[in-house]
Amino acid sequence: QVEIRNDAGKSFALPVHTSSADPDSFTGTWHAPSGGRYRVEASLVAAGQTLANETAEFLVHGSDLELADAGTNPDRLRTMAKLTGGLYYDIHDVGRLAPNIEHRERRLTRVERTDLWDSGRSQTALFLFFLVAVTAEWVLRRRNHLV
Repeated sequence: QVEIRNDAGKSFALPVHTSSADPDSFTGTWHAPSGGRYRVEASLVAAGQTLANETAEFLVHGSDLELADAGTNPDRLRTMAKLTGGLYYDIHDVGRLAPNIEHRERRLTRVERTDLWDSGRSQTALFLFFLVAVTAEWVLRRRNHLV
């Protein structure tokens, strides 16, 4: 007799059978309904008496249910849309989707800061302006005999 128990105490009977090649070996197959810790209790009973028993524990990791069934579930999607105030459209009704999308105007502000004294062209222009201003002042002073 082989019995499997989960942490909650629920037990599952596991049918086992012997192999004709090895009558002392018993095999059985069982699929865990969910992830968690399980305990296997096996006992060998003959003529109403327990001859041997053994207990072992094992851990089952749950599968990723989202990736196990990657197909669409329209009923679940409709329910989610209804509960959240959204809308659900089947792939064949995609033409009705665009008019129901709220138009929101997006404004982007971009600030670009450039230091005039540090850029190549501006630096040259600023230097030439300074040179012309100093030269013009010198010429005016020279004409008026102030130099």
